[in-house]
Amino acid sequence: MKNLVRLTLVIAAVSILTAFAVFEQAARSIDPDYTMKFSTGLASGTFSGLKGTVLFSPADLANSKINVTLDGSSINTGNSLKDTHAKDEDWLDVAKFPLIKFSSTNIIKQGSRYMVEGNLELHGVTKAVKIPFDYTESNNKGVFSGDFSVNRGDYGVGKGMKAKMVGNDIKITFKIPTTKI
Repeated sequence: MKNLVRLTLVIAAVSILTAFAVFEQAARSIDPDYTMKFSTGLASGTFSGLKGTVLFSPADLANSKINVTLDGSSINTGNSLKDTHAKDEDWLDVAKFPLIKFSSTNIIKQGSRYMVEGNLELHGVTKAVKIPFDYTESNNKGVFSGDFSVNRGDYGVGKGMKAKMVGNDIKITFKIPTTKI
């Protein structure tokens, strides 16, 4: 009986330590040289101010999580008038909704790619989204890259005549290098 108790304790201890080791290995910091681009019918540009928590391991997708925010006021179209207009209440309304947020709920492998499912909060509206991505890793560096589209109308972004010209679909393209912590 004592041996059974000892064996159970040893298995429990090894399981707990292994879980922490895998989880610790998955912690990643976002490198500052990432790109987050958007394009629509009439405008394109970038966002900066990406922050968050990335816990990712291809070997442990069940414990992987991606929770990030973007600074909405960082929009850069290369045209200061467009930038100012994009920040006002007709579009992003950054005074009221300063952050664009994404929080994963599930990450799965699909062939050679991955799919992260989660909640995207934009302009005070939260919707479930699926984002396909590629992931490459070398040494302590990992790079997430991909693209997806968001319907701006689903989030109440864009009002007035110019909204019709812009179109509903906003294509997001990203390349996010990370470093294992």
